[in-house]
Amino acid sequence: MRKRWLSLISFCFLLVLNLNAQNLPKSKIDLQKIVARSPVTIDLSQNKVQIMVGEVRKNKSASPEITYSSLGLNAENYFYPASCVKLPVVILALEWLNEHKENGITINSPFELISNSNCHSYKSLEETKDDILSIENCIKKMLLVSDNRSYNALFDLLGRDYINSKLKAKGYTKTQIVKSFAGCPDSLLNFKPALNFFDGNREIVFHLDSISYVNPISKLTFDARVGDSIMIDSVTTIAGAKDFSFNNYLPLDEGLDMLVQLIYPSKQSLWKITAKQRQFLMYWMSRYPKESRIKNYTSGKQYFDAYKKYLIYGREEKPIKSDSLRIYNIVGLSYGFATDIAFIKATKCKTAFFIAATTYSNNDGVINDNKYDYQTIGFPFLKYLGKEIFNQFKINKK
Repeated sequence: MRKRWLSLISFCFLLVLNLNAQNLPKSKIDLQKIVARSPVTIDLSQNKVQIMVGEVRKNKSASPEITYSSLGLNAENYFYPASCVKLPVVILALEWLNEHKENGITINSPFELISNSNCHSYKSLEETKDDILSIENCIKKMLLVSDNRSYNALFDLLGRDYINSKLKAKGYTKTQIVKSFAGCPDSLLNFKPALNFFDGNREIVFHLDSISYVNPISKLTFDARVGDSIMIDSVTTIAGAKDFSFNNYLPLDEGLDMLVQLIYPSKQSLWKITAKQRQFLMYWMSRYPKESRIKNYTSGKQYFDAYKKYLIYGREEKPIKSDSLRIYNIVGLSYGFATDIAFIKATKCKTAFFIAATTYSNNDGVINDNKYDYQTIGFPFLKYLGKEIFNQFKINKK
């Protein structure tokens, strides 16, 4: 892994696990004090709180200096990442596209996934140009409203072997992305479906056959059990925690670094995408649904401005009028976990910082009952946290 990132990881482990840290500039932000002042009652252990903040400081070099602070950061304290795994998948989809550009496909080429199982079969609806199944449309929908169908399509397009081998090669050794959100049993997840890409005349220009995965889903090496009991249907609950050992995982430090490497690419860019592709990702990552001009996202109240902007805004449904603050982020919301990994930039006060935070909101301890405490714990705490850190950075700049 890159020297810079090794230093970051060592520093974070010092705060949590008392390991030896390397020299890394420390932010002035006191997260312990900020959490202690929270108007939302938070127990760091019970609510599984993990926070990581990076303050961006401009210097004479092309790349800014980022100073970090963290609280509760522990790669072996499992939290379910939910849609946060969409961040590496959208980037890797563009890497995959660049690797196959000689086959006559582009970001807006229609494609289909072919399988006897409904778990892997996806075709374009083609009612409007926004409904065409293309890499471009999938990425837009994933970044705008965290669309799961689009994620499932890109996951099956790439395949779990490709996704995880790429991430490991880039140094993300703790992350594993092994499942889509199709809700299918593991027995149906051991192959990658066939795919076709089409040209403008609906002629096939690129085809890949279905293949079986080479690598089985790995078991996490630490305790990944969550909750006290599991609801298995509308009336039946069984005692015992849910085991996420064979599920997706994106530790907070690696998730944040993925975003840092996208926002501020080094000369030896980690992500093998073009400058135009990078700007495409950043643009759609920071848009509000109303700015998309996609009818399904602008015609009703379901997709309000702060639909996926937990930090700073929580889940406020009132319109966001100011354009001086932009949030480039990815969120996850499932099984009681609310997570946001974000780069926040304010043009008026010239403030920019990274923040990644997760919290667990499930007071009754039951998994799958859909009675999570997002509205009283997760959302208001992330809103407070984002606003408080933003305000402190503004004060420090004066």
